[in-house]
Amino acid sequence: MTLGCHLGPDERGRIAMVFEAGDGSLFRQACADVARESTNLAAGLRRRGCDKGDWIAILTCQHPRTAVVQMAVFWLARWP
Repeated sequence: MTLGCHLGPDERGRIAMVFEAGDGSLFRQACADVARESTNLAAGLRRRGCDKGDWIAILTCQHPRTAVVQMAVFWLARWP
């Protein structure tokens, strides 16, 4: 699963996530950034020996990075 394969050229800059931090600052992340970061993380997990069927624990707070990590793990499970 990768967000990038479902986006047309005009949609890659669309905002995928908006997160308000405790100090009131806003964090925005575009679809293309989420796709790139999750794919890179999945590749890093693969290089470290993680593969389809492996158990991977995710321990994070409520933050946009949580979604990126989850997407990376989903992508790793489908990696050919």
